[in-house]
Amino acid sequence: MKALRYSLKSVLGICMILSLFLTSCKDNGKDPAPDLATQIEGNYAFTEVVVDGQTVPASQTNIKGTVKITRATETTVDVDLNIRQKTSNEEFLVGKVTGVVASQGSGIINLIYEGENVGSVKGNKLSIKSVDENDEHFTLVAVK
Repeated sequence: MKALRYSLKSVLGICMILSLFLTSCKDNGKDPAPDLATQIEGNYAFTEVVVDGQTVPASQTNIKGTVKITRATETTVDVDLNIRQKTSNEEFLVGKVTGVVASQGSGIINLIYEGENVGSVKGNKLSIKSVDENDEHFTLVAVK
């Protein structure tokens, strides 16, 4: 009987130790947030352009196209721009930019290239700052 009592105590002790290990490693059920590059990667369709503070919908412009953001590392992306003129299909803003840094801002993810802020992503909305051949600044807006 004495041996059985020690055996039960040993089993109970082992169970208590195991329960301590199992409960100390809590899983709150949440997956860790994806890195910045993963959050913004995807295909974006051109929706509007902002010139001198005025927003012009894509349907009222002579440009069309897409922007594809591809994750390179946790904090860098490649941006493939394919914005063309509707009537002639000539290039407006076409090319691939590699090594764009994704940097967390206040409610947005900034896109930084060669030390300059060239755009941002807020939710599913991408904004890219640029300058046309007449040195006019504009912001191209596209959504995922």
